Amino acid sequence: MHEITIRQGTLADIPTIAHHRRRMCEDMNYTDTDALATMVTATSEYLKTAVPEGSFRSWLACSDGKVVARGGSFLAAPVPIPSEASA
Repeated sequence: MHEITIRQGTLADIPTIAHHRRRMCEDMNYTDTDALATMVTATSEYLKTAVPEGSFRSWLACSDGKVVARGGSFLAAPVPIPSEASA
């Protein structure tokens, strides 16, 4: 059995993250290859800022030096609601 290690994603992982995102869409039967390619480019550009500023965090599961799965989370400050808003 192969050992799985989990590590936090970095800027160097952006191509892998974008590729996994494309594969996720393909697995949901999204077949417009031009739109998928555009999404990969846009995702990569977005992550170049979001990863270092911490608004996107990802974790990669690795086995034998290869990423076998990943997860990610977009972090945003909540919008105030009336009971929490201050003047």
